[in-house]
Amino acid sequence: MSATELYDVFLSYGSDNIDFVQDLALRLQGDARLSFWFEPWHSVPGLPLQEQMEEALQQAASCAVSSARPGSGVAERADARGDPAAGRR
Repeated sequence: MSATELYDVFLSYGSDNIDFVQDLALRLQGDARLSFWFEPWHSVPGLPLQEQMEEALQQAASCAVSSARPGSGVAERADARGDPAAGRR
């Protein structure tokens, strides 16, 4: 991380998979000991959320995006068809 980066990872997710990302955040915090920004834990009530997210993303070395609901079968179906892009969504 550079001096301007406060977080190793910015966690981006859809509302339908918040539980999955919260479990990931717990693992990042405990096992991996990475710094991260996770909206439910790090946002400040009363301040514009979009601005907080933009600032945190600019201060992050990387961004992890969880775009499919766990168990939705999207990656599993693609993998079963032999789709080389499976798991890279």
